[in-house]
Amino acid sequence: MNKKFNGFTLAETLMTLVIIGVIAAITIPNLKKQADAQQTIAGLKKAYSTLSNVINMSENENSYLKSWNFNLSSEDFYKTYLTDYFNVISECSSLSSACFGDGIKYANGNDFSGTSAYSFILADGSRVILLNQKAHAHFLYDINGNKKPNKVGMDVFVFTLTPRAFSEEGTHNVPEPGLYPFGAGLSRNEMLTQCKGQGDACTGLIISDNYQIKSDFPW
Repeated sequence: MNKKFNGFTLAETLMTLVIIGVIAAITIPNLKKQADAQQTIAGLKKAYSTLSNVINMSENENSYLKSWNFNLSSEDFYKTYLTDYFNVISECSSLSSACFGDGIKYANGNDFSGTSAYSFILADGSRVILLNQKAHAHFLYDINGNKKPNKVGMDVFVFTLTPRAFSEEGTHNVPEPGLYPFGAGLSRNEMLTQCKGQGDACTGLIISDNYQIKSDFPW
């Protein structure tokens, strides 16, 4: 009895491999992008929670935020109000190589100088820069430590600590003292514009989008 085998021809096999390759080329980058987005969101949530808990604990012992002395240097502000509440493994003045060897860049590629900043590394490997600017203070929170890209709006997120309500065009519009994601109180379009520039308001943009990184986010 003759048996007939219906196998793929070489041309059909090659065509199948090409199709599989095209699908993989489209799918794998998208899967990686989605995974990166979820990792970023998880890190941002943890950063906001960590900072909020630190401020709350400090207020319980050092009185309400609006009475804090924001005229202190970044280092003195940290040591007066914050040092006891972070789980820190290393502290550095400014952006020394011990904490931020590769430095930090804004989303537009400009370097963050931070000459008057104070920085420290947490036990989970994340890195934090505190920059007290007298009227208010900023935290730059590097959620993945010394891993790249070390860029504001991508793995470095900015939060503002203010002892009073204030409004500043293009940056904030907050009604009372507290810790806020940079860009709080701005419209979504204003946050998106700033996020596409220097990158600080990417923090507020993601959080105001209910912790989503939407299709117009400038990765």
